[in-house]
Amino acid sequence: MRDLHSAFLPRNGEMTAGRPQGAFFNDTRFIAEWNLTINGRPIEALSVATPEPYRAKFVGRAASNGEMDSPLLIERERILGAGLTETITVRNYSRVIVFVAPRCV
Repeated sequence: MRDLHSAFLPRNGEMTAGRPQGAFFNDTRFIAEWNLTINGRPIEALSVATPEPYRAKFVGRAASNGEMDSPLLIERERILGAGLTETITVRNYSRVIVFVAPRCV
């Protein structure tokens, strides 16, 4: 496959099947669903930046467990080219060790 032509994403970077989101080449959608959870919880969007037309950086935090805000900050950098590459960085801003189980579907 040649370079992907476009990707349409909401502010949180998730792609949900059944919505006009995804990664496209010509008029064909190759990726319809791409969702990240941390310890089974979704990511709450904080900010998004697109420094170049082919690159986006999403910043969010793991959703709260209902007791307190999560100390985990999640950075996702996506690069669109000969495919779609995502680099995920998880930062813990607490003094407590947190075990993380990321899952991308």
